[in-house]
Amino acid sequence: DNYEFVLMFSHGAGACALMNFLFLLGRFHSIDYFCGGEGDVRYNKFYNRLLELKNERNIISINDVAPSWYGNKNKRDKLFSSFQKITPILFQIRDPMELIKHAYGRKWGNDLAKSREFDLSFQFNDIIKEVENYTYNLPDNLEGQKPQSFLWKTLKDCFAKFTDCTYLDISKIRGKETIKTMHILAKKFNFQAPKQEDEEYLTKSLFGGNLYFLFPLMLYANKEDLLKSKRNINVNKKADSIIIYIKALEHNKNYIDLYGEIGLQKTENLIGIYIKKDDYYQLKKDSIFCKEVFLYIKKLVEKLYHRIQIEDDLMLKVEDVLKHLRNNSSARISAKNILDEELVCIKQHHPDIVASWKYYQEFEKMCEELDGESEIKQIENNSN
Repeated sequence: DNYEFVLMFSHGAGACALMNFLFLLGRFHSIDYFCGGEGDVRYNKFYNRLLELKNERNIISINDVAPSWYGNKNKRDKLFSSFQKITPILFQIRDPMELIKHAYGRKWGNDLAKSREFDLSFQFNDIIKEVENYTYNLPDNLEGQKPQSFLWKTLKDCFAKFTDCTYLDISKIRGKETIKTMHILAKKFNFQAPKQEDEEYLTKSLFGGNLYFLFPLMLYANKEDLLKSKRNINVNKKADSIIIYIKALEHNKNYIDLYGEIGLQKTENLIGIYIKKDDYYQLKKDSIFCKEVFLYIKKLVEKLYHRIQIEDDLMLKVEDVLKHLRNNSSARISAKNILDEELVCIKQHHPDIVASWKYYQEFEKMCEELDGESEIKQIENNSN
């Protein structure tokens, strides 16, 4: 019973960002999203991890419901029925059309980095792969999204005895809206409300889309590599190397973020440039070397931003999803049937959230129009 609440979420609904926020403000440990394994295996993972963290604040998080992923339905239901401590549920949700785009619109399983470790002799093209066009395979049937995306009613029904459920749309943890949201959640789930010094971190985009396929990167900075005309065959990992990490934003008091000091614009900041405090003080002792390292990282990060923009421009858009559903009646009918069933609870308790989903509303309107045209054609055919 060493968990305070249960976090449920659709794949692509912002769970990674929220978990970072909850760790920052409440020191909550998530046990354990993307856990994997059959029901008994997951039970052991949950149980042993909760024992390991018996003196910590913990959340159990769940984001899939497919019976086959648990071994079978009995194993899944047995695992969920073992949650004896009745706690609140925090359920992260998002516009279903955006969830489809998220699932099919990225290069899942790919790695955009050639080498995640490098030294100062490396050029950008030695570290990051060349741009490749995306290939989208939008399906004729949306059943494949039910296990991790369209799971709201199914998952809630598995925890029917948990009656205290708070639905959180992804729009509520974006930008300045995040501050207001975390104040509300702090009261509900008993953790520290954001302080002013937390606001910069909370208002940044912690999942910068294609950053996921680039990071983390690790630079080994050594003075002898600066003037080399060819890159080292092997990364120069001397014992006294100064190590600098380039990765998605995080909040870690053991590291210094060099982003602002390097001279990058904070307004577009999606990236953290981290160095251990001892390495930072060592680097600062040599002002000329420090300046060269900062210039190298600045140029690298600027190219990373440019590359991220290229990837984002190539990525599937929600408009492409809607076009596919309009042109593919099988996919449209499949999505309509699934969403009509799975959105029952949210429509009942939070019609305001559903009404705020721009693309889902466009989808509903599309279905009405096309179904109306189909009925007219059917009547005409029958009369003929």
